[in-house]
Amino acid sequence: MHAYDIFRWVVAVLFSLFGWWLIIANFAIVYFWFVRREHHSWIPLVGGFFALAGMAFCPLPQIRRLAWLPLVVDFGYFVSALTIGLLMELYARKKRHDA
Repeated sequence: MHAYDIFRWVVAVLFSLFGWWLIIANFAIVYFWFVRREHHSWIPLVGGFFALAGMAFCPLPQIRRLAWLPLVVDFGYFVSALTIGLLMELYARKKRHDA
């Protein structure tokens, strides 16, 4: 194994782990909001881009072919977060108008 391959593996693993950790953390935040009504901040799309970069840098072609998957998973969360945010804003405006 060449030094370049080792470097690619290290970058791929670090970026992928960090990206997937952010994606999972974003989903956990949404879960806690639905279940416990606790509000936390999330970081949309960043996890998807990190995981995409890590998977795209991986030396295995089977993994590189699936590099688009984290962005789709995180993008789906981003769309749902925008929808939830819009619904929350509409609800807050209605509540202020009724008061």
